This record gives sequence, C-alpha cells and structure tokens, in this order.
Amino acid sequence: MDSEIVNFPLRGDWVAFHTPADKIPTHGTDVMGMRYAYDILKIRWREKGIKFYKKSSVSYWLKGVMLKDCLGYGETLFSPFDGTVVETYSEYPERRWLHPIYDYILGHGKSVKFVFSGTPEVNSELVPIIGNHIIIKMNDKEIYALCAHLQKDSLNVVVGEKVEANQAIAKIGHSGNSTAPHLHFQLMDRADLMSAQGIHCAFYEYEIFEAGKWKVIQDGVPEKLIPLQYT
Repeated sequence: MDSEIVNFPLRGDWVAFHTPADKIPTHGTDVMGMRYAYDILKIRWREKGIKFYKKSSVSYWLKGVMLKDCLGYGETLFSPFDGTVVETYSEYPERRWLHPIYDYILGHGKSVKFVFSGTPEVNSELVPIIGNHIIIKMNDKEIYALCAHLQKDSLNVVVGEKVEANQAIAKIGHSGNSTAPHLHFQLMDRADLMSAQGIHCAFYEYEIFEAGKWKVIQDGVPEKLIPLQYT
C-alpha cells in the first residue's frame, strides 16, 4: 500500500493504540477521514496493561485519577510537515477527572448523539467529538493533517500561518470524545471532515523497543502497543 510519509509529531516514548498496522479502518469506520487514523498515547509500557496514569490501577478503577496525574498530558505536539494552518479550535473544555466507567458512558453518549442528530455540515459541529484541534495543509499537495483532542488554549498557531516540519504547534490534551490524554492523528484529502477520505500514513523514522533494545525503523507504520520513541 502506498503511504504518505511524514515526520512523527511527538517526542519521547509512546504507543499507538489505534493504527493501520493493526486493522483498517482503524476506528471501525471511514467517516470523517478516519480510515487510517492513529491514536497515540503515553503509558507505563514496561508494566502489564494500558496504564496511562501515575497512580495504581486499583486507584484508577475505584476513585479515578486527576488529569494532571495522566502521562502524556501537556506534551508538545510538532508539525508533521511544512504547510499552512487551515483550521484551529482551542476553547473546548477538558474533564479534569477521569474514571473508566464514567468516561465510557460519556463517550458512548456522544457517539449516539452524533449518529442521531443528523449529518454535521461544518467541522465546528464535530468539536464535541474531536475537541480542540489543528488542521494543516501540506505544501504543494492536497494532503491535510488533523491533530485532535488537544489541550485547551495550548495552540500557538493561527489560521493562515505557515509552519515548518517539527515546529511546536500545541500540546496533547483530553478534549472531545477522549478517554485518556492522547493524540488523534490522521491524513486526509481535504479539510472538510464529513467529505474527507483518509490517506495512509507512515513515519520517516522512529525507534521501537524490541528484544531489550531500541531498533531504528524507517518509513514505518507503528504496530499496536509496541513501545516507540522519537527524539
């Protein structure tokens, strides 16, 4: 499969929870350009389970955790390529407390409301789903990157601004339909989400942790829950 290759948009160690290396469509649907979309989060990957929080699993399930105690929250997001910012939203509030049951019910409710509320006509009607976000158009190509669920008021770019690959543009957050701080990242053929078609995406270079050491991967598609890093 042909892929558009871009820079990995985060620094440090992460895992891909949703990835086209695991299944396509990655989120179970082609709508909103999500066919090849990634969900990338930071976890305690040396331990069993998907622990994206600093406290114990018992504490998470019994009491929940505060957003400030979640890994990845507030980490810097970098532009994946040279381009122009074509859309931003930065004012959607974030839940400060996370609990698995509450977050599941809330997320399911948003999905049901989305299905039965009629077809959204503009991206702004999708903000309860995608949260705070940036859409960037690649220079000289009709390729657009959506970076979603960003931290409220963390964007440091504006519509019409030219950005360079690896430029800091925002921070990872927990806005919209999110059960843990993470980055939803996808490439698509237009900025209008309801008509966009997803574009398969790979990353120029990153490392994976394999057999007790880090191994360089080039032009790769991260596998599900395999520790990866980029510096």
